[in-house]
Amino acid sequence: MNCKSCGYWNRIELEKRFIEQPSPEPKVMVLIPMYEPPKTETCRKCKTLIAEPKELIRILKVESNG
Repeated sequence: MNCKSCGYWNRIELEKRFIEQPSPEPKVMVLIPMYEPPKTETCRKCKTLIAEPKELIRILKVESNG
């Protein structure tokens, strides 16, 4: 996970959860994968708070140009 303060990439442990989202179709169930850290995580470089328990994180794919 990328630190918002210093930009350092940290490797943290996460637990996967599926959150149900409302769907326009009654027979379709939409599940969104979310991730929850089991403990409080801080940046290894600058020691700022990165993630807390009970805080859900969604990982999105970012397209790079070039």
